Amino acid sequence: MDVDYRGNTRLITLLSGEALFDVVHDASRPFQVDADKLVVRVLGTSFDVARSDAGVSVEVREGAVGINANGTPYRLSAGQRLWLDADPAQGRQSSIAPDEVATWVTGQQFFDNATVLEVVEQLRKYQSGWIVINNKALEQKRVTGLYDLRDTQRALNALASPIGARVEHYSPLLSVLR
Repeated sequence: MDVDYRGNTRLITLLSGEALFDVVHDASRPFQVDADKLVVRVLGTSFDVARSDAGVSVEVREGAVGINANGTPYRLSAGQRLWLDADPAQGRQSSIAPDEVATWVTGQQFFDNATVLEVVEQLRKYQSGWIVINNKALEQKRVTGLYDLRDTQRALNALASPIGARVEHYSPLLSVLR
């Protein structure tokens, strides 16, 4: 993350990973988060931004945010989510319970109609070693669930079982989802 508070805008550039922002209202100094192709501007709210190889997501816990994603404007209020695919850059809005925003802070992550790749990218942040998905079709399968980030092996098994996949462990540092 790169932080620049020198001008009249409080500017955060999310270089990678995920961050939860609780923003205090200051009309004279708007708060802005840049994440790849996405710009989020707020005056006062609580929201989460996550950036990964698969894309960028914004989830709003309270308040509202304005977003510019590749020139397309979006407005999200509490309980809304925007997912922007990395390639091609297409936005998809959906609903989320406000108390499910940034559940990763408590060691869990809720996914609603997410791709297997999105879930695995989140689990990789908490896994020692590598998690590999062995084919593109499996990466794009959609799942909904609550996964325990403190036990990535258990989370991988919970992810694999309902979609007919399996997890193979080749060492403590390598898990392959087939």
